[in-house]
Amino acid sequence: MSEITCGIRFKSIMSKCFLTFVALVLILPFSPTGTLVALAQEGTLSEAIGRINAIKMSNNPTREEEQAAISQMREALSDPILELKFADAFDGFTEEYKQDTYSRMVYLVKYKPFLDQKDVQAGLDYCIQETINLRTADEEMPKYEQTATIPDTVKAGDDITDQIIRMIEGKEKNPLVMVTAKKVLPMKGSGRPVEYLQVDPNGRVILVKSNNTGMPVKELVNVWFTVDDTSTGHRVEVTIQPKGDTGEPSDNQIVQEEVNKYNRVASISATTEAGVDVTDQIICLKDGMNKNSHADSNSSNRRNGWRK
Repeated sequence: MSEITCGIRFKSIMSKCFLTFVALVLILPFSPTGTLVALAQEGTLSEAIGRINAIKMSNNPTREEEQAAISQMREALSDPILELKFADAFDGFTEEYKQDTYSRMVYLVKYKPFLDQKDVQAGLDYCIQETINLRTADEEMPKYEQTATIPDTVKAGDDITDQIIRMIEGKEKNPLVMVTAKKVLPMKGSGRPVEYLQVDPNGRVILVKSNNTGMPVKELVNVWFTVDDTSTGHRVEVTIQPKGDTGEPSDNQIVQEEVNKYNRVASISATTEAGVDVTDQIICLKDGMNKNSHADSNSSNRRNGWRK
């Protein structure tokens, strides 16, 4: 074979190789499998979604664990390969609300891993909307009173919701926010169980019974502010006035004040004979104290005072 023939054959082979390469470049992008570059990008996208799905948190996380998961989610979602679009409202969020969005994403992936980029985008859109709802509810909450007083004229069984959920004068209600009573709690440190207020299934607060203690009593009502399925809330301190309250001291108050006027220790002389009346030595006012003519005192075998 001559050198000329060999050269022609070599050029023919190189030409075919070049044409084959060009064909692959032109054809593969439109083929079902895509180019090698596309396959590589797909692998990178899969890895990015995998990093999101790998973020874990326990059922009862500490503050440190939750913050670590939020930081990981923030970093994972910022991967440009995901090409995520954050809603315009997100840019206007404070840092607190941005953290809320990332936290919601953490809880989403905790219960269901994301399948693909569209799934991640849908999850992000949902969490941002939930945070928008929370911000709307938060903005409505300060418009409402956090204390309420139920007068003694209210009867047991009456609906007192409107006396508890009250808007501050001059404020305007946002119709997007639903405001309802959710639960009654005892006052912290009172040692008294919940016994005067009750929330019915419709979120209405009912006075269960009148206050006959002679003293005002307090209970707490949890009030929720809800937009769609996102809620926040505060507690309203409710004072239930005693029945027949005229502004004067109650019988219980009068009795207690009278008890405090008397000595709690008495000494009977050894020379006192059996059968002698020693009442005045036992029921004895402290020095400088005067008896209330409306309070009756008598002896009893109870310790530390008495109650009827």
